[in-house]
Amino acid sequence: MGLARKDALKRMNGLKRRIEEHIQKLARYPDSQENAHWRGELRSWIKQVEAASEYVGRKTQQEWQEIIESWKASLGDGNGPEEEA
Repeated sequence: MGLARKDALKRMNGLKRRIEEHIQKLARYPDSQENAHWRGELRSWIKQVEAASEYVGRKTQQEWQEIIESWKASLGDGNGPEEEA
């Protein structure tokens, strides 16, 4: 089942806000006991954004892909092996 473009963008923008808040938490509290939890949530949300991006059109998807790659870089999850959550 697919998503309407409007619904996909709404979902992606909602997750974007949460993702950016958690990335800020990781930067602000690098030694927190919650780090593994935050990273796990981030990976899950990023996957959800990637899945929803299939429904927004090619140009918009490419724009979002740049954002997604920056998030992954913040986690150290670029193209390398996935860290354990």
